[in-house]
Amino acid sequence: MIYHNKLKLLVFTQAIDRNDPILGFFHAWVAELAVRCEKVLVLCLREGKHDLPQNVKVIHILPCEGQTFARRIKVILRILRLAWELRREYDSVFVHMSQEFVLAAGWLWKLLGKQVFLWRNHYAGSILTDISALFCIKIFYTSKSSYTAKFRKAVQMPVGIDTDLFTPPAFAEASSGKRGERVPGSVLSLGRIAPSKRLEILIEALRGLDCTADFYGPADAGYLKKLKALAQNMPVCFHGSVLNIETPQIFASHEVFVNLSPAGMFDKTILEAAACGCLIITTSPDAAALFGEPLVEPTAAAVAQKLGKLFELSADEKNRLRGKYRGSAEGHSLAKLIEKLCAEF
Repeated sequence: MIYHNKLKLLVFTQAIDRNDPILGFFHAWVAELAVRCEKVLVLCLREGKHDLPQNVKVIHILPCEGQTFARRIKVILRILRLAWELRREYDSVFVHMSQEFVLAAGWLWKLLGKQVFLWRNHYAGSILTDISALFCIKIFYTSKSSYTAKFRKAVQMPVGIDTDLFTPPAFAEASSGKRGERVPGSVLSLGRIAPSKRLEILIEALRGLDCTADFYGPADAGYLKKLKALAQNMPVCFHGSVLNIETPQIFASHEVFVNLSPAGMFDKTILEAAACGCLIITTSPDAAALFGEPLVEPTAAAVAQKLGKLFELSADEKNRLRGKYRGSAEGHSLAKLIEKLCAEF
């Protein structure tokens, strides 16, 4: 294993908050990076609860709220100021998700001779993505359909899930005794409730099936209203956001996890669910290839057919699938991701 004990790393991210329903996982990433680096400076737009090693310093970029033009200018100026003032305290820059940080300060890091690494995995991109790539030594992605996969400097990475936290119920019961049994005929969607997740397809697929469904995650208000109208008089519940640390128990209590995001996203929740022993239905080409299964078409009929087949499987066949999914997820562990990242830095 490669360790960079002398590396001083500057990390940019949207939030450092272990209780953030979407970005809470990044807290564990920073903690693991700290083990392999002499020093980690984290600059974030939102700072919440965190408990990080002593060699990690978290700096909130700007305390004021809002998305006004004036605030954006203040954020850019603050980023540039910090990038300059801290220049002797870091060797390389790791930007997580937000290319805007690179667009703001990439030119300065170029002048300072700092190596810049960008993590960006999404099917969408633009000329701004192309410009940000010019300032980067490497760009990391997880999905082969990501916009950033086209760059010669792009490097495919493991998704990076905590396989010690996300475990099947039997494993968890052996250590803590707090995890319950799976509910037969239970369907789960966990993640952002937004149009890109195509959840209306899942609701339509549930009609006529003898099952229940739970939807967890922060929601787009207008889209949630549409989904609730669609799911009226159906055994469907919308629960809102949950802490990242609470999600293993939710995964472990459901039989089937469904993710209908388009190609290019490869949501980490797919692998978290797989690691917890859920049966998986996904329209992700990356996940289908990883699991060695045919791709499910993003239609209500196709999803309904797949759900019906999974529910009809014997207990032994379900357990065989769970073992296969868990094995596939372990190849995308946080440990493997951090090891590969540090080999690139």
